[in-house]
Amino acid sequence: MLKTTTPMNNYFLLFLCLIANSSFVQSQEKLINQQQDSINFNDKIYKTIYQIKLSSSPLTIELIEKLDGDFFGNVNIVIDRDFENKSELFVGKMQIEKSKVEKLISEFKKIALETVKNCTENDDCVMGLDGVHTEFYIKSNNVIKEYSFWELTPNQKNEKDTPENRKKAQKVLDFLDKELNLKVKYHELLQKLPKGRYSYWSGNGDASFTIK
Repeated sequence: MLKTTTPMNNYFLLFLCLIANSSFVQSQEKLINQQQDSINFNDKIYKTIYQIKLSSSPLTIELIEKLDGDFFGNVNIVIDRDFENKSELFVGKMQIEKSKVEKLISEFKKIALETVKNCTENDDCVMGLDGVHTEFYIKSNNVIKEYSFWELTPNQKNEKDTPENRKKAQKVLDFLDKELNLKVKYHELLQKLPKGRYSYWSGNGDASFTIK
């Protein structure tokens, strides 16, 4: 016996699919906006926003302090997905515990993260052409700043001639990794991805993998 599907049933199934996807995957247009500027700074709501984009990785760490004294943050993965002949930009978010966000921001203030000079402000700045940079973005009422350092990764050893601004950026990254364990967070986010072939820019080319 042939079973038919009414238009109402089709709408209901579509609604369920949208709900299932909305918790982790959003539309391409919205994801692109999130990648470029996850939180639009509003000086009536937010005190400070920190965003750190890791080099050779699709991860971005986002930490927010609100004017009412509240804290929140996310580890975001922004990555290209190919599935059923379609290519889309996907984002996944993993919430960071409020106490950890508060601890991280407190440490960033001690380091004076917003005063760190960009690498290009140094005469001895070393910059590569492969795009492997860790990027820092800071937004507050008094500061809107961004800077980057080439091949800056957690737990690198500083040399005697390492510039002070790079040492500060390294200290921030090391503390971030110590508190969040970024490798673990990355693998946890990968487990949330739906089926498809994924890729992101790693500096030496596209790094790709498939989830079946």
